[in-house]
Amino acid sequence: MAVFIHTNKLVKHVPGIDGLKTGRTSESGYNLTATMKKNNMRLISVIMGETTPSQRSYDTVKLLNYGFSQYEAVEYKSKNYQVDEYQNILLTPQRIKIVTNDPVYFVTQKGEEIKGLEERFNFNIGKNGVKVGEQIGELEILKDGKVIYTVPLTVEQDVEKASYFEVLGRTIKSMFFR
Repeated sequence: MAVFIHTNKLVKHVPGIDGLKTGRTSESGYNLTATMKKNNMRLISVIMGETTPSQRSYDTVKLLNYGFSQYEAVEYKSKNYQVDEYQNILLTPQRIKIVTNDPVYFVTQKGEEIKGLEERFNFNIGKNGVKVGEQIGELEILKDGKVIYTVPLTVEQDVEKASYFEVLGRTIKSMFFR
């Protein structure tokens, strides 16, 4: 049985730190690349050239604390945010909500508003339907005309091809009850 000795003591002693790599070379001294997740934001710190392992740990915590004190992850769009509604008499349900498949976060300086963004989207629902989670298109978020983020689009609920009788009933209903 192999025994693993973890040289990144911060993983055990600092909540939220979950990795990554320690090292030492004669040219670069003691090094530590660490990752930490807090409040929906993950930061990565890289410390190089320290003279002792304890100094690299101290500087890593200091750098991560600085990052979390100055920046935050701001939710721009939640998962299942409705982008559009599509209607098709040949599908069930007939009204289909087009939603984001994932949330969209931006890292900003604390207190800073997210502004100056534009959005465009495209989607295609096949004539045979689509399942929740299946990608049907993309929402693009742009700043100054350049795409800075893309999020997959899906449907709010499973969509199926409507039966002949469903389409017939809908057609008759639309003819008489407008």
